Amino acid sequence: MRLGRCGILKTLYEIFVKDVIEKRGRILSSVIFVVLIVLIILYRHNEPKIKGAIGEKRVIRQLSKLPPEEYKVLNNIMIKTDKGSTQIDHVVISIFGIFVIETKNYNGWIHGSENSEYWTQSIYKNKSSFRNPIRQNRAHIYALKEVLPDYGQV
Repeated sequence: MRLGRCGILKTLYEIFVKDVIEKRGRILSSVIFVVLIVLIILYRHNEPKIKGAIGEKRVIRQLSKLPPEEYKVLNNIMIKTDKGSTQIDHVVISIFGIFVIETKNYNGWIHGSENSEYWTQSIYKNKSSFRNPIRQNRAHIYALKEVLPDYGQV
């Protein structure tokens, strides 16, 4: 069997180029698969933080609708006190008072009382505990009172 120049090039193409393209395609598919697995693991590991950030953004969007001449909204406030530091999601200041808002973005059934240290989230048979947001917010209020001593009536 005799091959002309075009035949040899076509044969070389089929042998080498097609093989390289197929190998690169398999490698690319493998890389994409590994990247997706890593993203899924990262998401699951950081899911509470992601959901919390989404919830806080929703609250920020709602608070931004307040008339700015009547309300001053502060978001993501870090306060240092003698007992340590605390992070407050939102503080709203107006002539009506100072409002401290703790954002939670949970779903499922939430169980807990006002004075319980922890509350429980139930989604079907899965249960998880989290710090009581009422007590958490109370600690934020005390931290604000500590850094604003001239406003004892707050």
